[in-house]
Amino acid sequence: MKTQTQIDIKQEYKTSENENEFFNKLIHSIQVDKDCYGQKILNPIAQEKYNRLIEENETNLIEILDKHSQKKDESDFAKLIWNFIVLLSKNKVKLIKLGFDKSDSNILIWAILPDEDEKNENKFIASVSKANAENESKFYLDAVWFEKEDNLKLPSNFIEIF
Repeated sequence: MKTQTQIDIKQEYKTSENENEFFNKLIHSIQVDKDCYGQKILNPIAQEKYNRLIEENETNLIEILDKHSQKKDESDFAKLIWNFIVLLSKNKVKLIKLGFDKSDSNILIWAILPDEDEKNENKFIASVSKANAENESKFYLDAVWFEKEDNLKLPSNFIEIF
């Protein structure tokens, strides 16, 4: 007869085996890189990355991963904004003002469009939608727009593009 406690212990042990396998593979991979680095046969891209880590004395794996994640996020933000601006240009969207701000998961857009131009407004909305649809990151565009006659100023936390 098995008790709940016996089952829980076996599941914990199995998880522990998976964790051990992960760390063993990671340590082995780093050891291979270390050996290749020492013999100057590591591929140039990996060699450059290790050189940078050595120069900065980066040894905490979690901090290294956090920095990498932050850089990737910044790159994803930039790609999404660039794609959006290209779409605005392709669609010939007329803008009075355009500004951006960012949060953890999205890019906020504040736009002021010419008065009473529904076609232009539709092209703006289509540009936002298409940029989000083509986006492969965890971020998305979140836009608000107004007409010039609303006489609103860009909020201070937004970076004005034009």
